[in-house]
Amino acid sequence: ALQSGSVRSTSGCACWPNVPVSAAAVLIVLLLCTRNQVNYWRNSQTLFERAIEVTKDNYMIYSNYGNILLEDGRLAEAALQFDRAIRISPNSAKLLNNLGVVLARQGRLEEAVVYFNKAIAIDAGFADAYCQLGITRALQKRLDEAVACLNKALQIDPESATAHKKLGT
Repeated sequence: ALQSGSVRSTSGCACWPNVPVSAAAVLIVLLLCTRNQVNYWRNSQTLFERAIEVTKDNYMIYSNYGNILLEDGRLAEAALQFDRAIRISPNSAKLLNNLGVVLARQGRLEEAVVYFNKAIAIDAGFADAYCQLGITRALQKRLDEAVACLNKALQIDPESATAHKKLGT
């Protein structure tokens, strides 16, 4: 015997004899919600775009999205995201360094130097900021400064592959 309110197929058999119609409706709604959420998780970019839409003043979201854009070569957009993150967390050496990297890749070397120096002023033990400053100084043909920065990076982090590679050691 079929319970009242259960789902019956058009052929008359009880496919889900113990599932009330209301439970089936809830499952359909949940399925549709899941489908919408899966679209947000499609890739890192859509995930961070959605996170930005639904959160406020979260520097980590802007920073992570900036890194995704930087890896994708979308430098102007990456700079915007790092700038947003810095407005929220102005004393983050990592954020300042990341914006410096973007500026250097855009060929805005003097601006990049300013951000690397700000990062170093906040965290004098931040080897990557010294590496990036050294790379930028080399691009500016200021080789003595470049070598000094890369050596400082190695003094802080003797295993820095970037510093070793750039110094040829």
